[in-house]
Amino acid sequence: MDAAPARLAELEAAYTIDKTRVDSLQAGLFQRLRTWCQERDRLRLVVNYRQQFLEILLRQGEEEAEQVERQYRQAKTRSEQEDSETAQTLAARRELTADEQGKLWKKLVSLYHPDRFAHEPDKLATCEKLTAAINGAKDRGDIGTLRQIAGDPHGFIVLSS
Repeated sequence: MDAAPARLAELEAAYTIDKTRVDSLQAGLFQRLRTWCQERDRLRLVVNYRQQFLEILLRQGEEEAEQVERQYRQAKTRSEQEDSETAQTLAARRELTADEQGKLWKKLVSLYHPDRFAHEPDKLATCEKLTAAINGAKDRGDIGTLRQIAGDPHGFIVLSS
């Protein structure tokens, strides 16, 4: 029975390490392809709105066509903002070493997994919150939060409540 949580911790650690590597690879690919993707998206936007502009200009007149032009400028701004936000998100990700991630993950899961406290309802709620925070940090590749939980789990729960 005690082997199951340990095995679960090992599997989740391996998954987290692999997921972090994939995220890191995606970030690298995005950085390399960003210029071409931006240009592709810009050209798609231009072609789409110019087509709409010409159709409305011919059918409805200049005033309605100017509205399409305003919509184009707004869509262009949104596209640039989304690209910038994506770049910031991916730049914030860093690849964690397998050793660092694995050790910390195993420690946290083995200490705070809710299954260990099923018979203690007062501790169960706290462990569920910690597990949710651990999983969230794992998904984000946030080693700082994992370290904070490992260093002071009670303080982490108090601060995050």
